[in-house]
Amino acid sequence: MARLSERIKTAIENRRNQKTEAAPIAKDPAKRSFKLLFAILEYGKEEMLTEVFNQLGLGFYMVCHATGSDDSQLLELFGLADNRRMVLLSIVEAEKVQTVFDAAAEVYEGTCALFTAKLNSVGGMNTLKLLIGENDGSQV
Repeated sequence: MARLSERIKTAIENRRNQKTEAAPIAKDPAKRSFKLLFAILEYGKEEMLTEVFNQLGLGFYMVCHATGSDDSQLLELFGLADNRRMVLLSIVEAEKVQTVFDAAAEVYEGTCALFTAKLNSVGGMNTLKLLIGENDGSQV
């Protein structure tokens, strides 16, 4: 696990070094843009991505068991013959999405699909702060 942590730190640092000057990030969560991150990965390999999420300080993520919908030769060709999957969901600041993708690509060993969807609302400022790790949970 220590080797994995070092690989994650290296991937994050490489991404930071590649960045050009970006606009300052607003401190008020209501003025920031967030995305819902979906990760669909091989069954039992979620630990690699949860470690990435922890290293990046993502305030919330959820891991679920899932089942693929098809048993076919095409899935076998792509190395997905086992239709058991893990799905990870997380709330990510839009500015951090590429960093998450880069770190995951650097450390994840296996087949994985990562994509995001824009979040339009969450249901209250306290809930948003809890999901992004800026609340101690006492005000939800």
